Amino acid sequence: MATDEPASEHALRASRTYGAAADHYRRAALGFWDRFGAATVSRLRLPPGGTVLDLCCGAGASAIPAARAVGPAGTVLGIDVAAPLLELARARAADEGLANIEFRHGDATRTGLPDGGFDAVVCVFGVFFAPDMAAFAREMWRLTRPRGVLAVTTWGPGLFEPANSLFWRCVGEVEPALFKAFNPWDEITAPAALAGLFSRAGVPAPAVVAEAGQHRLDHPDRFWDIVLGSGYRATVDALSPEQRDQIRQSLLAELRAREIACLRTDAVFGTAARPPEPAADQAGNRDGQAERDGRDGRARISEPQGQGGMAGEPGDDRRVDGAVKPVRRALVREQGAEHRDEDRAASEQDTRPGTGGGGQQGPAGPRAFHEPPREKSHHPIRACPVCLHR
Repeated sequence: MATDEPASEHALRASRTYGAAADHYRRAALGFWDRFGAATVSRLRLPPGGTVLDLCCGAGASAIPAARAVGPAGTVLGIDVAAPLLELARARAADEGLANIEFRHGDATRTGLPDGGFDAVVCVFGVFFAPDMAAFAREMWRLTRPRGVLAVTTWGPGLFEPANSLFWRCVGEVEPALFKAFNPWDEITAPAALAGLFSRAGVPAPAVVAEAGQHRLDHPDRFWDIVLGSGYRATVDALSPEQRDQIRQSLLAELRAREIACLRTDAVFGTAARPPEPAADQAGNRDGQAERDGRDGRARISEPQGQGGMAGEPGDDRRVDGAVKPVRRALVREQGAEHRDEDRAASEQDTRPGTGGGGQQGPAGPRAFHEPPREKSHHPIRACPVCLHR
């Protein structure tokens, strides 16, 4: 179960911000939470009866569709540090009659859960709140069982533009000390950056896809709902009531004048499938397999696509085969070379006096019919890389 240790300072700040934002979370203008949660789950092809862990689950945007996907025989556990969001999530699950889902209050970076307990571990718009993102990703990988999948979704560049820039300009004019030029997700808005995070966490061969997106509002004024229902809330709550009203009036007047009702919402989806454990008869060959895994541990990165693109989904056998075929060919060449060397050495031995070979055949010729059988080769069994990566 989730740890009872006190939450970190980063977790407490997120708890305050998103706990306050919960009062606007279910408004129509905040529909992007559910849209990206469902999009993340749809990439995983969760099997009926599967077990899913949703970290930084919020109000259930990804946990709810995951519970639908795994069905009554499956289970979903959502963990978040913001208790008001968990209350929303529980109410939604109850409304849908989903009895296979549980929500717990706790620090997602320190769950205390056992190794490899879940078929899928999901984190949507949450990894960047951890003070050490690589350590958090490493923890998520620890919780993913062999043949399971890890999914991390983050924002792309230019989130909520052009309204975002106007908001911060208004804040700077009223209270410069609160002006914010950097967002926590800015470090991983590019596919290569998210792939690098997986690599630093020791997660091999991630598939990373960037997807361009837009979020439409029915009126420019609805952007203020986003302000109060997202991370902007921390800035707004730090203002005095007079300052808050001044910023709201200036911002909405600017948005109306420019007729801004379409916002940029690019996202980056990263997934990685955990290889199965080696079979018992391959236990002595783990070092060699790890080396081959390293050769094939390249990230598969796709640049931004149009809305709804599904490239880079885990479970696509063609993509997996395409990644390991070069390694497979290299192993075949290596094995063939080893056997040719053995045959050449054995043939040369046959041509020397006293070997029983008669000295009639060259190095490439057949051995005499009365040659004693060679000892069994002690070369380790080479496991098929396709099976170990599918």
